[in-house]
Amino acid sequence: MADISEASLFVISEEVKEIDKDINLVPLILDIRDSKKVSMIIEKYEIDIIYHAAAYKHVPILESADNFKQALENNFWDF
Repeated sequence: MADISEASLFVISEEVKEIDKDINLVPLILDIRDSKKVSMIIEKYEIDIIYHAAAYKHVPILESADNFKQALENNFWDF
């Protein structure tokens, strides 16, 4: 499990461990825009499926010229 926020990552990982104490969960602090690190983690942990919940969702804000590049970098990957 990866998140850019260590506080959120801690809370979520603890909640998951409460549900399944035997789960093999590796919490990783990660900026999804760091494609080299994401690729390294995918290879290291042999990840087959990714759920990208970090996507920006407020389209009118994202379409502005000031935010468009940031939205593309966060919401679309270029591995």
